[in-house]
Amino acid sequence: MNALRKHLFIVLSTLLVFIAGSLFVEPQQAHADTDYQNETLVGDLGLPQEVVGVMIKNSLDANGNTPSVSATSVTVGNISQWQTVSLANRKQNADGTYTSSTNATVAAWFAGLKTSSDNQVETKDMILYQDMSENQSNNYTGPKMLADGIPANYGHAAYSAADLPIFNKMMALLMCATDAKTIDLTGIVSQVSDPAIRIKMLAMFRTDDMKSLTELDLGYNNFGPAVGTSGWGYYSFYSNTLHSSTVETWDLSYEGLTSLDSQLLMNIGNQTRNVNLASNSLITIDWNNGNWLAGPGDDGNIDLSGNNQINSTDRNTLDVLLKVSGNGSTTVLPDTVANDMVTAAIAANVGKSLSAVVLNNVAAQLDTDSLVALVNYATGQGQYEGFKEILASDDFDVSKLLHRLCKG
Repeated sequence: MNALRKHLFIVLSTLLVFIAGSLFVEPQQAHADTDYQNETLVGDLGLPQEVVGVMIKNSLDANGNTPSVSATSVTVGNISQWQTVSLANRKQNADGTYTSSTNATVAAWFAGLKTSSDNQVETKDMILYQDMSENQSNNYTGPKMLADGIPANYGHAAYSAADLPIFNKMMALLMCATDAKTIDLTGIVSQVSDPAIRIKMLAMFRTDDMKSLTELDLGYNNFGPAVGTSGWGYYSFYSNTLHSSTVETWDLSYEGLTSLDSQLLMNIGNQTRNVNLASNSLITIDWNNGNWLAGPGDDGNIDLSGNNQINSTDRNTLDVLLKVSGNGSTTVLPDTVANDMVTAAIAANVGKSLSAVVLNNVAAQLDTDSLVALVNYATGQGQYEGFKEILASDDFDVSKLLHRLCKG
């Protein structure tokens, strides 16, 4: 009996030690937090080699050089250290700036991914769900998705990191580029047939965790036709993709926008210095954009070139044009719009809003009719006597207007 008790005591003691020890051992995850950084883009993530090749050719590493790594060996960890990550063609100009254009290989790959007409999209190639874009549960950061996959939520299935659809792997990869100052996505969804899908795909890229990001290039993606028809897509796009406290330069050119509403730019932040809205199809601009675009100041640039149909007789549009042209930034307007703005301002008797800074900005563009209207406005034949004071102020560069008069 004593021997039996002794044997039971040993067994129970061993079992208790095992149980107690297990309470203090952290469970091992299938993926350590840093394992995903060692994964290769082609071999492990399954991204197309030709697309990865485009990325390498047009990106810059931590030293500002073209990365010296092959498409088959580049890892997530490499991308996380690059200062420019681009899926577009980038050409450096003589002044050090870059001009971007759509890369046909990249655009064709995105266009070839399987989509659906559902409001929330789940196919073998992509998941486009509002909860993923908004990330309120914090399950959809780039590192977390590549390390752990995603849980089931709001109707979509759970996916392991290995089984995550290829489009979402690409978006997760981009959001792992936490050292990047520039992300260039010019034209990546330009060949996707459904505008609503275009904007939902773009909405899967969030800027909230990109604390080094100062430039986001989204031009030539033609999402404009989906602004009022994409359900949650447009809301998530301006709430999460165009929402930053660090981005200073936004490229939204060639998007097919006919109206600049009160929402698109509401979250770009007052750190913004450059907004490229060139070559859209803008007709009207909501009054609130005067506030969203007021930040650039003396060192900023607002490019509205190529928007020849802007309607300056719409008072909200006129007020915004005068405000952004008068805030000290360089505002680029088509010649026709610059003249329409000045004559519409005189007709509406806007007073001091037609300021010396506004006139300095557009003086070289004014035609004879506008110059005559200005003279009449200043000599009492117009409606605003105080305009003489504006022309007489030190802020007004009379040489610019005289040069235009002589040239005319």
